[in-house]
Amino acid sequence: MNQQIELNISFSSPEPIMLMKAISHSLKPFNQKLPDLVSDGYEKYTNTKNWIDKLLPKYEKGVGAYWGNIIENKGFIDYNPTEEIVKLKISDYELIDAESVMKMLASLPWTVATFSEISSQGGWDEYCVSEFTDFQFQHGWACAFKGEGHDRLVSRRCLEFGPWRLLRDEANDISFVQFHDLKADPATALEQAKPGHRAISIYGVGDYIDETHTFTNDLKAHYVPEERNMRVVIPPGKKITESEMSDYCAARHFQAFESQPFDTLSFVFIAAEEAQTYLHDLWLREIECFGITEQGVEVRLDRDYNPVPEKPDWVNKDISSRENLNDAAENSDFTTQESFDISEEEVEDSLELDDNSVSEKPDSVREDILSIENLNAAAENSNFTTQEGFDITEEEEVEFSLELDDNPVSEKPDSVREDIPSIETPNTTAENSNFTTQESASEQLKEEDLLQQARSRGLSELEEEFNRDRKRLTALKMRENTLEESMGIGPKELHPDYEKVASEIEQIRSRIKLNRQQVKLLKEARSSQQSNKSDLELI
Repeated sequence: MNQQIELNISFSSPEPIMLMKAISHSLKPFNQKLPDLVSDGYEKYTNTKNWIDKLLPKYEKGVGAYWGNIIENKGFIDYNPTEEIVKLKISDYELIDAESVMKMLASLPWTVATFSEISSQGGWDEYCVSEFTDFQFQHGWACAFKGEGHDRLVSRRCLEFGPWRLLRDEANDISFVQFHDLKADPATALEQAKPGHRAISIYGVGDYIDETHTFTNDLKAHYVPEERNMRVVIPPGKKITESEMSDYCAARHFQAFESQPFDTLSFVFIAAEEAQTYLHDLWLREIECFGITEQGVEVRLDRDYNPVPEKPDWVNKDISSRENLNDAAENSDFTTQESFDISEEEVEDSLELDDNSVSEKPDSVREDILSIENLNAAAENSNFTTQEGFDITEEEEVEFSLELDDNPVSEKPDSVREDIPSIETPNTTAENSNFTTQESASEQLKEEDLLQQARSRGLSELEEEFNRDRKRLTALKMRENTLEESMGIGPKELHPDYEKVASEIEQIRSRIKLNRQQVKLLKEARSSQQSNKSDLELI
């Protein structure tokens, strides 16, 4: 079922200017007319003819082109020249499926793409997750790799084995990773997406190698120059962490061992039996796995290793559903050809018929068609009634849950509960009315204070703070994961730094949430001012 969404995509590209031109010429609404405004948040240009060639060189930092105004628009293209990141938003994109999005982007010059969340509900608005770089969108419903963009992965093998749905466009060498079922409700979608987000994160345990990769382990290896090979010797009893494997893969990517270029990486276990624990993880990263037998013979252990991918239930259901549809289509096509096979003479006779003639169907077929149409109409009407009758805003849901938490209801015997309404009802009504009034006034006062603070700081300062906090949060999450690995399955309180790191993570998350609330209030206020100005101009 199609759905209207706000499509947000960020791209890494070696040719960002060419990418923006391609977007402007090929995608709606950008190819319908020139942008209404080009701005970096300070200077604004409304004469946007040849804006990419004429206006972009004026900016050293980020700049955006808007089809509409900065607050309300049909879409925008944003460019960060320092990071060479291009972002776009299409406000009313009709999402059919992941295949159609991959096809839409196939001809554009990009290497890595991130698609932000479809909905902010269901916990997505408070969910902090890694992105590929500081200026890419955070992971949402999908990400994709094209051509040399695959080099940022520890290995292409990880794509086949991740907790996601993988689509391939072989002609354009595109791997499209879908993190959750597009038909799932926001809360379910988030739970489906979390394992994939972590697996392809830059927290030191994921499959993606960021340009600013931080090495957290002391890497030691023996270089074999004639084989262009690095050999890491694993002594008996040594535990290997995911962050170590990621660091060695990053060293291979960046050629981090000075004056020792290498193409292959090998882990050699002195105790061959201990290698089995890590065989799959090493194979996924294309790290060769060797073991020394009791007889002192070195044996290659991964050469004949051929694992089978295990996919989440939602992916398996999707695959099964598509296979059933394909089988049904094939059977239908076969039956049609078999049942209605006619001679060449009959074909020639049929060509003489009027092109616009309507073929009659038997009564039984017509009854089936009407029955299906009625069922579809009933389903659509039922869905419309349900959504219209029970849909509440996010603010109402939060306010309702807070009232429940603050005013727990204590259970009382039936005899007492029968007496209470006659005694308390008049006073309760007045108290509830007064409480609601005070609460609303308090909430309004809080929003006014937040808006005043936001105005004094400005949108640019708030966005800079947001980017700083996200970068710090990414570093802290890397540190937290490293500490968790070092602690193994023991209590987290055993490590002296863990509680401190976890506390700072919560503080930054709270600050990010407040920051987003201030930005939202500031944008709403500006939008209201522009609306009032337009009304006055009409008067």
